[in-house]
Amino acid sequence: MAQQSRKYVNELTQEVGKLGGDAASDTTVSGKIYRVWMDLKAAISGKDRESILGSCEYGEDVAQRAYDAALESDSYMSTEIR
Repeated sequence: MAQQSRKYVNELTQEVGKLGGDAASDTTVSGKIYRVWMDLKAAISGKDRESILGSCEYGEDVAQRAYDAALESDSYMSTEIR
């Protein structure tokens, strides 16, 4: 799964470059804050299965909303990227 994720990152980075952009390589501030929050939450509530799955679902929802927002934007995206 991690290998597949790296593959997707590489593909997206190449596409951003083709469009003249510069892909971010660092974690955003909000991403860092989220990681700290998750570490704190895990330390307090433990690493029970329900909590871990809830965090995964939240991350998926955030990614889906970002993807949907990108599709709805006025920016040009080829069919291949979509």
